[in-house]
Amino acid sequence: MERLQNQRQASCRHHRKSAACSIRFVCGIVAAVALVGICSESFAQSHARESFYRITFDDKPVGYEHVRVHAIDGRQPPVLMCYRKTQLNLRRLGQDLTLQASLWTEQTTDGKLLNFTLQRTDGQDAALQRSGVFVPEQGLYRIQENQTATRREYELQSDGIFYSPIFSTWLPSHVFAAKRRAVFPVLFPETAGASGIVAEKKQPRRFQKEDRTYVTATRVLFYPEADPTMSTTLLVSDDFSVLRQEKIQLGGVLAISLTTADVALAAVANKSLDLDSQAIIPIDRQIAASTTREQLILDLTVGTGFLDAVPESSFQKVEVIGDKSIRITLTRPEVNGGGIQHGPVLNRNKPTSTRWMPLDDPVLQRFAAIAAGSETDPYTVSRRLEAFAQAKLNRSAFSTEILSADQVARTLRGDCTEHAVFLAALMRLNGIQSRVVSGLAYTNQQYGFSGHMWVEALIDGNWFPFDSTSASGGVGTTHIKLADSEMPDTLVSGVSLFLPVLNLAGRAEIHVISAR
Repeated sequence: MERLQNQRQASCRHHRKSAACSIRFVCGIVAAVALVGICSESFAQSHARESFYRITFDDKPVGYEHVRVHAIDGRQPPVLMCYRKTQLNLRRLGQDLTLQASLWTEQTTDGKLLNFTLQRTDGQDAALQRSGVFVPEQGLYRIQENQTATRREYELQSDGIFYSPIFSTWLPSHVFAAKRRAVFPVLFPETAGASGIVAEKKQPRRFQKEDRTYVTATRVLFYPEADPTMSTTLLVSDDFSVLRQEKIQLGGVLAISLTTADVALAAVANKSLDLDSQAIIPIDRQIAASTTREQLILDLTVGTGFLDAVPESSFQKVEVIGDKSIRITLTRPEVNGGGIQHGPVLNRNKPTSTRWMPLDDPVLQRFAAIAAGSETDPYTVSRRLEAFAQAKLNRSAFSTEILSADQVARTLRGDCTEHAVFLAALMRLNGIQSRVVSGLAYTNQQYGFSGHMWVEALIDGNWFPFDSTSASGGVGTTHIKLADSEMPDTLVSGVSLFLPVLNLAGRAEIHVISAR
């Protein structure tokens, strides 16, 4: 272990002293975070798992963590791909711990780190990109990094393979199997150094979850072997899931608790989520934002990590062409030849009011009737509603806070999220089943695809897209669908709807294959 400490010190000498100290300090908070607990036995029964955690400091929300783990197909022995995204906004006692970080790892089911890729930006906008791969024949990790416009390559020697810094994917199961105490060599991508981590199993304690229910959780204490005072406590359930992490830091309690996506993302929504500037997916050549183009074929590629599944629809076909690339074929939604049988708009049942779409609101009902006029054809009515919302609502700057449809009807302004909720409500009031869609829309102004929301209406078995924010009218072949939602009452905010967009930001690009 003494050798591991010497390696860590040698690695840290590659950086300026102040930067190294800052990174090590943050590592005590973020790099050692133990999140979604998955042991190899339980994971074999599930292809992928996803968890969200809210970060609090003295019970005040200061950030979130998002963790995904899935098995890589066809790898023997089995290999896990893990992803951890951290957003932290914390300043205290002269320390600025603000950061955005994304970490991808490939590791064995028992936690051995095969390779990693880290992208990190701190509160001073200092960016770090670092990746490493284990070379078993030489017993070392080859490291590549870009920091402060400097690119370097070097090697980190080791007696053997290190463990992953995403502790909870392996630590709970190891500690439960041990008698009481065990030591593990862990590689920390933030410093490109290794350290011995001591883990101890403690007595269980009763724990109240966010839904007010109580469970009995086992306490697991872990800390750097060289500094036992930097200890972290995990509360682990019987299935090895980490329910909460607690750490004394800067004179307060820094805690990370399992929660829902909306609650976790809301902790930093007003500070960190800017789809107009942060979530731009670059494109290799300009295309015309035309609603009359028949077909557009694009390749979507990520440079790091894995690529989330992209849904298909009547007008969006998806083909997997590699581990990090898919081919998306967009066709123009058409009435003629699109399988639509014209018929009357039927509203046999009274539409159900929801938190986001209170359809018993008299202002909404009046707008729905005025916009539809005397038309009865579902597609024609949908286009009229789309044009009505486009003309009626004034555009506002993007905000992660979504107003309900009745609020939009009174303020008559909003961004794409308010447009979508308002238009979907007008459709439901006219007996047309609708849902909101989040994804990417092409913009010539920013030379790429940016995060956007629009509406789909179910017409004769097909989900047709409509977008009232489009000045030219319609969707055409300029929108890539990533997710959809019925906007249930359980939805706390609109932040989680844009999660697929945020997962692509900063690491994806789009190549135009054909524009017909």
